Amino acid sequence: MKYILIILFFNLMFSMMNAQNKDSLLMIHKIEEAKIKYTQKNIEQTEKLLNEAENLFPQYTEIYQIRGLLYYEMSNYKKAIQDYDKAILLSKNNDDLYYKRGVTYFSTQNFDKAINDLQKTIQINPKHKAAYTTLGAIYQEQNQTQKAIEMYEKAINIDKKFAIAYYNLATIYGNENDYQKAISAINQAIECKEKYTEAYLIRIEIYYNQKKYDYAMNDIDIVLKYFPQQFEALEWQGMIYLKKKQKTKACQAWKEAEKYGSVDATHYIKKNCK
Repeated sequence: MKYILIILFFNLMFSMMNAQNKDSLLMIHKIEEAKIKYTQKNIEQTEKLLNEAENLFPQYTEIYQIRGLLYYEMSNYKKAIQDYDKAILLSKNNDDLYYKRGVTYFSTQNFDKAINDLQKTIQINPKHKAAYTTLGAIYQEQNQTQKAIEMYEKAINIDKKFAIAYYNLATIYGNENDYQKAISAINQAIECKEKYTEAYLIRIEIYYNQKKYDYAMNDIDIVLKYFPQQFEALEWQGMIYLKKKQKTKACQAWKEAEKYGSVDATHYIKKNCK
């Protein structure tokens, strides 16, 4: 009798394992399909497939990791945080999960929780340069300039070619009108990332404030070479032409910027182009 029970027990276990294997294989298939839909920007199908994967195998961390990112990009921060909470319960020492939840808290202006998660990220992975940079951005938002600078410098010490950390440093120095340090930092950012539009725009603004219009125009030409529809560069071009008393060229630049969606250009045209 006992022998028969053991055989029945193992038969039952085998059947359960078989069912679990089928569910897990189907779940993995749905996740892979969801990744494809995600790259295709098919949000509805991505969410549907991930929900189905969760129903099949709710203990799989990657479901919540991907869906959390999906909700973050949809600006549904509450759901994103809920998914990151689930993922972290399943994978407690995953620095990437703490980082992503920290970034999400930052987006909701919950700075204390964001800082806690980012510090946890660094505790798990002391080389996590993005965590230092995001901490810097939080401190910058809170007007804790020195702390922000320290965080950006730590990120740069980890990766000397980390362009965004140089860029963020430049914004601090630019806001303080320390143009020498700002230019030095932004030059480093551009050296690390050749087609760094945002960095060029910062340098254009600094050159404009210093009345170095020819230098600014050179940077504008570079940006428009890479991205002809970059309306902020066209706005600056118009402003420099106006400073040089070339109103016709200024208006042409602003009209081009307006065509690509610039609201400020419309204002400049109304004010200066009659």
